[in-house]
Amino acid sequence: MKALLYFLLLLLPFSAYSASNSVVLPPANLINVIDDFVVDALNKDSFYQHLDKGVPGTPIRFVTYVERVQTSGGFAAETTSGLLAASTLGLVPILRNKDFKVVFRVLANGKIITEYEYVKNVTDATSLYTFQNTELSDDLKIWVVDVLNQTTQKLKRDKVLLDLIAEYKYYYGDY
Repeated sequence: MKALLYFLLLLLPFSAYSASNSVVLPPANLINVIDDFVVDALNKDSFYQHLDKGVPGTPIRFVTYVERVQTSGGFAAETTSGLLAASTLGLVPILRNKDFKVVFRVLANGKIITEYEYVKNVTDATSLYTFQNTELSDDLKIWVVDVLNQTTQKLKRDKVLLDLIAEYKYYYGDY
């Protein structure tokens, strides 16, 4: 019984210390250009509990967006398969090869504090009639959520962001 009591007395202060010093992003505007599934993934982590689309007056912004970068080989494949699809009235699919880049940024007063980029090469086939469809596939959504989780872990250890959080707490207290 004594051993259990000593163990609890030693363990409780450390668990209280780690719980009270968990890293949380200060109130910040969320600018999400990807899709609503990103907001759902952000809401699952307590690090982003003060992140919202409509936080007035905060100098901190968390920005997520996607770029589709055309590769040189992808342009040739898309042009050739597009001409072939047009000549067969859409029977042959159009092949597209692009670099899909996801960017996560934290800005303070309009200046980039920290930024993480992830690139994945994506090849897909589409019909001539649905060519303008820009919705993300399920595989890409899973990949974006995975890199978002990686970014969250990196942000929790990012020196510049931790300094910003400490300065925010110094001036505004706990939020």
